[in-house]
Amino acid sequence: MSASVDERVAEKLVETLRDGQKGYDEAADRLGGAAPDVAQRLRAIGQQREAFADQIVSMGADYGDDVDDHGSIAGAAHRGWVTLKDAFTGVDPKPVLEECVRGDDHAIDAYQDAQREDGVSPGFRTLIQRQLDSVRAQRDDAQQLARQHG
Repeated sequence: MSASVDERVAEKLVETLRDGQKGYDEAADRLGGAAPDVAQRLRAIGQQREAFADQIVSMGADYGDDVDDHGSIAGAAHRGWVTLKDAFTGVDPKPVLEECVRGDDHAIDAYQDAQREDGVSPGFRTLIQRQLDSVRAQRDDAQQLARQHG
């Protein structure tokens, strides 16, 4: 295993996933009273992001990597923007879902960057692809939900 490449790629993905987890949890909290069905779906996606990050951290530990497990300043700023936008739009599911889609677009970019890295081990590359497929499907689901609430 290319420890340095895998570890660096893993840290970036875990950071992105933790940001997504927090963003989805905050979006679910925001919509809990106004759209409980949407909030439940968003919370489930947040839980999956947490599980994805845990899978990456665990795989890294199996190979002796110490994957730093935290969120980013950019992710906190994005979540702050969602809060600011809510102050102007109220608790409307559509703009919150649109922000979730933007966050997922960022996650997809991070996964695609990871795929382009030379030296990523085959097992990690397989995990990256599997998680990317799921994130894409969830982004598409969030886009569909936004259209339904538009």
